[in-house]
Amino acid sequence: MRPLLSASRLTDPDLKMSWVDEHHAKVGGGRASIELADERIYLAMSLRNVGSGVAVMQSWTVDLRRQIEEADFGDPEGFRRQSRDLYIATGDVGFWQAAVRDPDDPLYAELRATVEERRRFLIDLLYTNDEGDQRAITRFVVTPPTDEGSQWFCSVGRHTYLDRPNPR
Repeated sequence: MRPLLSASRLTDPDLKMSWVDEHHAKVGGGRASIELADERIYLAMSLRNVGSGVAVMQSWTVDLRRQIEEADFGDPEGFRRQSRDLYIATGDVGFWQAAVRDPDDPLYAELRATVEERRRFLIDLLYTNDEGDQRAITRFVVTPPTDEGSQWFCSVGRHTYLDRPNPR
């Protein structure tokens, strides 16, 4: 019963979400919502679980190097913990969300510049099955839209397993 996260399909329905600080967003299928508001950076992606078990998102990290081949998967101990549990059932669509709220956060300045300059970046999500086993990381490539005001795109760049041999 191993979950496997992927970007949702472009034809999947829009998903509405809110953050603990009352920020709201809507993200379309195969898309990411990347917003700067009130000195905060809000990140969200529409995802699909194409695996055979419930996916429970545990933590995340951002890599601003933009090139998949240049970026190794980081140490899971350095990932940022989700502030609430996010689940995606087998074969279903769901979302991931996070925020960087503190301008003194080491990630803040460079991530904000990346968003403002509309440059591609990477998001790694660490997730497990519903029992906390079968840890995996999926790397998503987040690409800015070609026209102003549109949502960003997200796609899978790579998967890796932490508790068994990698898929390649």
